Amino acid sequence: MSAGLKGRREARVLVVDDEPQMVKIVEGVLRILGVGSISTAIDGQEALKLVKSSTDKPFDLVVCDWQMPNMDGLEFLEAFRADYPGTAFVMLTAKTDVQAFNSAKRSGATYFFMKPIDAGDLKSRLSSLFDLMAAS
Repeated sequence: MSAGLKGRREARVLVVDDEPQMVKIVEGVLRILGVGSISTAIDGQEALKLVKSSTDKPFDLVVCDWQMPNMDGLEFLEAFRADYPGTAFVMLTAKTDVQAFNSAKRSGATYFFMKPIDAGDLKSRLSSLFDLMAAS
């Protein structure tokens, strides 16, 4: 996780999901939590281009759907981890397969949030995650 994260307002978060409604939910929750910088992408390919072309500080947190077209969340996670091994990475998934979880964990997923997830639960989990990140 990112060292030196002093507050949510300073956090830089990337949301990757091909479902516009889910992006709106995650983005809305992040804004309620006071996150200062939120970027979005519709799939792993777009996210990877965004990450590689960014001249800003690295992302502090990535919230990414697993199942997406073009490049799924696991493929993006593996490519992202090559350059950013310490960034917190939340995988959103409806998968319940233990082998899939183990594969994502080995690839560097930090946390898993099961879909469907409502805004209240997401807010609580992300708030706790930001508290952990600030403490580390």
